[in-house]
Amino acid sequence: MGNHSFIPHFVLYDKKLTSFEKMLYGILFYLENEGEDLTKIKNNYLTMIAGVNKRTIQRALRKLESCNYLDIDYLIGNKRSLSIKIVRDMLIDKWKMQELQELQELKNR
Repeated sequence: MGNHSFIPHFVLYDKKLTSFEKMLYGILFYLENEGEDLTKIKNNYLTMIAGVNKRTIQRALRKLESCNYLDIDYLIGNKRSLSIKIVRDMLIDKWKMQELQELQELKNR
C-alpha cells in the first residue's frame, strides 16, 4: 500500500461521520496495512499522529464503532487497550452492494 491511506467511498461519503472520523479511519487502515498490531495501539499514539487530544480520539473511535466500521475490544477495569479490528467482511459486502447499485443506476439512465 506504500505510504498512502485508504478510505473506502462508503466511509468517505457517510454523512454521519465527521471529517476527522473519516481521517482516523484512514489512519487505522494505513497502520494495519503497514503491519502495525492494532491491538497494541494506545490512544496516546493516535493523538500524536492525528494532532488532537485523547478525548477527540475516544469519541471518534466510539463513533466509528457505532457505525460498524470498527470492532473495538475493551479490557475490564479503568485501563483499556485498544483492540481495533477493521471490519473487512462487512466493508467488502457494503462496497460490492454500492457498486452494484451504481452499475444499476448507470444502466437505467
